[in-house]
Amino acid sequence: MHNTYMTDENSFIDHLRKFNDKNWIEVYFDLIAEVIDTTGLRSDDPRIVTSVVRSDAYFPVTINNRYVLASSKHYDNAFIICQREFHNREDLHSGVSYYFNQLPGERANNDVPPILVIIDKNLIIEPELRSSIYGWRRTLIIEANRAKGSPYKKYHNPYVYKAAKNKDYRANIFGLVFN
Repeated sequence: MHNTYMTDENSFIDHLRKFNDKNWIEVYFDLIAEVIDTTGLRSDDPRIVTSVVRSDAYFPVTINNRYVLASSKHYDNAFIICQREFHNREDLHSGVSYYFNQLPGERANNDVPPILVIIDKNLIIEPELRSSIYGWRRTLIIEANRAKGSPYKKYHNPYVYKAAKNKDYRANIFGLVFN
């Protein structure tokens, strides 16, 4: 039986081969880098997980217990986390993909849990969705500060993280896969 999550470099490279569009995946890895830059989380931080998931061609990013960025090339779209105040703002996104449940700390404070919204198939995030008080960047910081670690850290693939942050490494790996 194969593991659902793969944490080695060869699995990362093999998984990249599921994507036909190098430009699309390049932009997606820029979004992973934006998650990292916004939160300041290092690869060894227990709160962040960059994964390779066998079940579909996507590279989800988890902070603590929640996906904050996920994609599925099978459906040609991606999802980002933001505050529930944006659930009806289809001028900014293509709909809500998932409503998160309240976690214990949120119940204690009566906090409203966030949502995952579908972004443009070209991975364009509207400025208001990206940067407003209820938007993606602010929600990333809230999620990073909400807990001290992810129960999924054992599934972290450091090569996904490295490809997001190190442009030379990414160019080498993408060169192997897409040329």
